[in-house]
Amino acid sequence: MRCIDKLKPEELKGKRVLVRSDFNVPLGKDGEVADRFRLQRGWET
Repeated sequence: MRCIDKLKPEELKGKRVLVRSDFNVPLGKDGEVADRFRLQRGWET
């Protein structure tokens, strides 16, 4: 398996891609996500 930054756009065209991420987001006392920055940045992938 290769890193996504090593793939060329023509290798991905017309294909489905599975991206696995570990966001390691901070949680508040109530168990909710305290800071959504990492989640929001992950959508750009």
